[in-house]
Amino acid sequence: MLLKFGLYRETKAWGVHSESANHHDAGTGSSAERRKTLVYARLGVQIVVGIVVGMALGFIALKLAVDMKVLGDIFLRLIKMIVALLVFLNVVLDITAAGDLKNVGRIGLRALIYFEIVSTVALAISMLVANLSGVGTGMHLTQSSEAAAAAHAQYGKSGPASFEHFLLTLFPDNFVGAFANGSLLPALVISIGLRLC
Repeated sequence: MLLKFGLYRETKAWGVHSESANHHDAGTGSSAERRKTLVYARLGVQIVVGIVVGMALGFIALKLAVDMKVLGDIFLRLIKMIVALLVFLNVVLDITAAGDLKNVGRIGLRALIYFEIVSTVALAISMLVANLSGVGTGMHLTQSSEAAAAAHAQYGKSGPASFEHFLLTLFPDNFVGAFANGSLLPALVISIGLRLC
């Protein structure tokens, strides 16, 4: 029954054992488990289906799609709520698992080099595609004076950020403040500092 609904793998991961789960346990390995996972139970498939359904809904019933924007906003808020805590826990646990700080530095350097190479290649490909396809040609977008005034009121009052201001934002006033404002850098600094102490 659990296999039918694509829940077999999750119940094993949680340590939940039922009679049907025990029946399927006999003589199966991890590769057999992966083959038993139903196609619609995979996260990648669910994401692609959600994107296609959203696009179709935008073409078929635009008003309904605009009214459902609140669901996307809720989803993004839930992600922003959890991401700082996930970064904190992952960094603390990964540094602890690595053991030696020299090993952590070597892995961090490799990750940084990989990130730079991959992001540079992605940027080059996207610029090439954008220039060859002519995306945005003929769109003469101008900002209204009301929108410019609102943007200046929201973002222009603080002035240009200095290096000292950037350094101060790395270190939060308190432990909870690093997670409360949704900024990832203070959470990262706290997680590294907590592991070093």
